[in-house]
Amino acid sequence: MSVFSHSKNPPWLDTARDFCSARNITIMSWGSPALMVEAKSPERAAEIFAQLANLGFQPVPDPDDDNAGILTLSRSERLLPVLNCAGFAVNRDVAPSSELPIIGSERIY
Repeated sequence: MSVFSHSKNPPWLDTARDFCSARNITIMSWGSPALMVEAKSPERAAEIFAQLANLGFQPVPDPDDDNAGILTLSRSERLLPVLNCAGFAVNRDVAPSSELPIIGSERIY
């Protein structure tokens, strides 16, 4: 048992773990809406995405992922803007600026 265990795993996690393990894809972290995997090059990221798309995952656009050697994926298309806002970047192509969340009195860009 892991030192850091989650009391409630997302229903897709065991399938994703088995799938990734069989294909030598390293899971870096996960949460209920997203999965982060090791992808040391853009080519590897594209290969991994093509494989995980079969499980319903879509990439969460983040230009910093390439520099960090990771790929963040989500199973929910409607969560992509939320993950970008909660994480490190906002993909401006996802929603017009008038629809971006507002925190305090400043827009997140």
